[in-house]
Amino acid sequence: MRILHWFNIALLATVLTAGGVRSADPEKPPPPLTAEQKAFDTKLRRSLFDVINRGVDLYNATDHAGCYHLFEGSLGTVAPLLDHHPQLQKAIAAGLGEAAEMNSADHQAFHLRKVLDKVREELRNASAPAPQVKSLWDRLGGEKGVSDVVNEFVASVAYDPKIKFTRDDKWASANEAAVKKLKQHIVEYIGSATGGPQYSGPEIKTVQKEVAITNDDFDAAAVDLKKALVKYAVKPADIEEVLKAMELTRKDIVSTKKPVESPAPETTLWDRLGGEKGVGKIVDDLIKVVHTDPHLKDIHKPDAPKPTPEQLGALRQDIIAYISSKTGGPLKYEGKSMKAAHEGMNITDEQFDIFVGLFKDVLKANMAKEDDIKTIVEALKKEKEKIVQPKKPVEKKPATDKKADDKKSEDK
Repeated sequence: MRILHWFNIALLATVLTAGGVRSADPEKPPPPLTAEQKAFDTKLRRSLFDVINRGVDLYNATDHAGCYHLFEGSLGTVAPLLDHHPQLQKAIAAGLGEAAEMNSADHQAFHLRKVLDKVREELRNASAPAPQVKSLWDRLGGEKGVSDVVNEFVASVAYDPKIKFTRDDKWASANEAAVKKLKQHIVEYIGSATGGPQYSGPEIKTVQKEVAITNDDFDAAAVDLKKALVKYAVKPADIEEVLKAMELTRKDIVSTKKPVESPAPETTLWDRLGGEKGVGKIVDDLIKVVHTDPHLKDIHKPDAPKPTPEQLGALRQDIIAYISSKTGGPLKYEGKSMKAAHEGMNITDEQFDIFVGLFKDVLKANMAKEDDIKTIVEALKKEKEKIVQPKKPVEKKPATDKKADDKKSEDK
């Protein structure tokens, strides 16, 4: 039986040395495995698999000593052949030493089985092919994924008011073929920077001279690109990589020539206040301060019931529409006249002045310009006579000489 065990060990040694593995200096970090070393490790793992199974048969047949000596001899044969795995050599030496100190063949065999399993596992990990690192182009979804992002990006850039090279309706006049070609060039341009298809369009510097892109244009386009990438669930790390690649193109894209500025379009007071959204915020803030001011919060028509939330919402919209009608906005006011709306509320001069002061504060808090605030206040003061109603004089009852409780004397 013992002769057969040593024959198996010799056979194992013959198989393992057939690869002619070159030793490495154990004092230095092992270099990356060569293809030859990986092939050797695979062969070794298979051989150790056979050794383990033969040892299991011996162990199950109660030949614990035979199993131990088989495992011991196999590990002793393998260790010198693993110079390209110095840590495994140390693990084998330690395992053999620990097993030699045990006083039971049963325990010795069991301990060396663990060492063999560890050797096979480490060899499998070392010989496994390196994971393929996907290019950024692939992580973006290849041509399909990048095309989706570009479609979203172009749609945003085309009508982005911060990007000046789309002004004067140039985009609206572009035909379908031109738009398609532009998108394809952008896809290729991204591809050339991320490991995808190479750019085949005109030289970027030539395009830059025609379009005169500014740094502001570039920054706004970067924001639009980031939004498109986020929409299509690109990972944050990949988004940063795309934006860094885009930043490297700034010097080739941004024009050093200052573009001719078109005259700024005239804006209405409504637009300068922020349109419906901005005016809505102003109205909300104004209603809040009016309702909390001790001089104004109780202003209402006598015997008027408390307004419902729906009525308050309708009142808010009426106020916004009224401001729109006075500031050049698109909303048409169809409510009551100022005089009819405030009839019977008995608003005093003092209360009107307090309201004007609160309105000015709200406008300032909402970043309205001083000239616009002055315009609004002057327009509001012109409405004062329609809002403030003079108090009616109190009628006095005629005086009488007799008291109410005087009794008439009886006629005689």
